[in-house]
Amino acid sequence: MGALRDCTAARIWDLPVPAPLLPQILIPRSRRGIKLDVAEIHTTTHTAQQDATIESDTRVTTATRTLIELAGDKVADEIVAEATVTALRRGLTSVARLRSRSTQLKRAHSQGPTKLLHILDMLDPDIGRHESILEDDLAQPLRSSGLAMPVFQFPIRTSGGWARLDAAYPDFKIGIEVDGYVWHSTPAQLARDRVRKNRLSLLDWTILNYTHLDLQSRPDEVTTEIESLYRSRRGALTVPST
Repeated sequence: MGALRDCTAARIWDLPVPAPLLPQILIPRSRRGIKLDVAEIHTTTHTAQQDATIESDTRVTTATRTLIELAGDKVADEIVAEATVTALRRGLTSVARLRSRSTQLKRAHSQGPTKLLHILDMLDPDIGRHESILEDDLAQPLRSSGLAMPVFQFPIRTSGGWARLDAAYPDFKIGIEVDGYVWHSTPAQLARDRVRKNRLSLLDWTILNYTHLDLQSRPDEVTTEIESLYRSRRGALTVPST
């Protein structure tokens, strides 16, 4: 039995990937005679029950197999990395499962498993714990100052799609970004970050950028800066009583 794969499956898993021109379907090699004008058919000799599941009432490749298939397609490494980070943060798969299945498929699939293993090597090994670590690192000093807690992992729709801030005060359009947790910066990633920040600026968002080291070594200064901007924005939105 076939299953939706690649970008088609990734979109069903709500991962940040471009929409395919046609639905992409993975079927066993024994059924390679099937042809459809309205879909891209891909065959494989290496399918297992563990590679397919039902999501949103649709048979799709699992998040693990989806990322492996995605890595084997003509998709930029940064997009595969972002999709992988999203899947890991949401608990759709794990680094251990991705490594295990990629290793099993490496001989039969020269590109996908090899590329995904390389991307996993580029990601911080503790990625699965990043969100909770970030919240702890930010929440503790902010709580001590008496400042309201921000919303963590806050999504914003921009002109180029969805952006997700590490933390935000949505009412005052204040975003907080912490570098140094996930993807080791590349020129392409830095360029994408600049475009993303510009799009947020056009929506009147102010983004405060810190590093993990900032939160560890100078939490009081970080808190003071966040609190200063917070109170300034709150004051600007307060209507004087008459």
